[in-house]
Amino acid sequence: MKSRRILIVVFTIVVPLLLIFGLASCMPARLQADFSHQGRLLTSSGAVVPDGNYTLRYRLFHSASAGSPVYTETKTVGVAGGLFDTSVGLTGVITPEVFAEPTWLEIAVNGEVLTPRQRLEGAPYASSLVPGAVIQGSVPITRTFGAYQNLGASLSVVNTNLGAKGGNGLTVINTASAPTMEIYKVAALQAIAYNADGNENTGAWGAQIRSDDAAGLLAQSDPDWYAGWFIGNIYTSGNCTGCALAYIAQNNGPEAIQVGDFVAAEGVLVDPDLKVPILQVRKAASASDAIVGVAAGSAERTPLEDFNGWKMGASIELSTDPAASGQYLSVVVQGLVQAKLGQVSALQIGDWIAMDSGQMIAAAGEAPRVGRLMSTVDETGMAWVMLSGQ
Repeated sequence: MKSRRILIVVFTIVVPLLLIFGLASCMPARLQADFSHQGRLLTSSGAVVPDGNYTLRYRLFHSASAGSPVYTETKTVGVAGGLFDTSVGLTGVITPEVFAEPTWLEIAVNGEVLTPRQRLEGAPYASSLVPGAVIQGSVPITRTFGAYQNLGASLSVVNTNLGAKGGNGLTVINTASAPTMEIYKVAALQAIAYNADGNENTGAWGAQIRSDDAAGLLAQSDPDWYAGWFIGNIYTSGNCTGCALAYIAQNNGPEAIQVGDFVAAEGVLVDPDLKVPILQVRKAASASDAIVGVAAGSAERTPLEDFNGWKMGASIELSTDPAASGQYLSVVVQGLVQAKLGQVSALQIGDWIAMDSGQMIAAAGEAPRVGRLMSTVDETGMAWVMLSGQ
């Protein structure tokens, strides 16, 4: 009993320092929940305890006293010259959510519980991850955090502030000043889902976004860029409010195409790099032309290259400049768009319109309709038109 009383006294004094050293020794590159624990066992007179093996039981609690342990680990530790060195969490599994709230460590030596419990303090690096730090894990979808089930994430970010200004669950800011040719290589947030086995019947979402009482996604960009850029097909099970359907096209005619010009179909060319269809169009001139839409702006195609496992580049930067012969442009084929009608006076809001000798007129009889006038014509000859998509 005498040796136990000596250990209790000594640990009560030494443990707070040991915990600081132990937590600080975790490696930032690993960012695992285990931590090292070192110490020196002394008698009440300051002499080292006899060499040998001592049984240490570590228990983690979410309270300074009472309560049930959230983690328990018992091990035999060798002591030489009073010194020992061990780790907590290597023989068991300390899940990350254990440290989502204040945590206390309780130690028992050879069955004798030491008091009081010691509160775990954070290591300095934990306040701000070092640049380039990687959080790596292999957590199955059976993992549950708080009230949310099947997260299965290497990193879970939860904001439990219920206030009106509770803040964001995650804020990502990138201040990179990449030149145009490199813009697509950097992102404030990058979500990648790799199909590890290469089987077309397996895989994962690149991103899942959900909001119960607000917009699921808000995307904003410079006016000369699209707010969203999709390589591949798009599916929606809901309505698209305020949307216009547009395609990337190439001017295949001899005349430059201005913003607001009606364009006629010349064919389709499949992009040899991205394997997507590119409309071939020219400036429409008469009612006999196969009018498919209205030019919304010229576009510049950037070079294509492989990056992070997919083809990047061939992106389109929009401009209000004319699209010369051979250049790219954006063509709205259905929805609301500003169109060049010319100096007309006979058209009224709501009229179906058609083209006649390069001039827009009210559609009559069986004349091919290209859209419906939705505003008065301004001094430049432009007006808002709802394209029919025919």
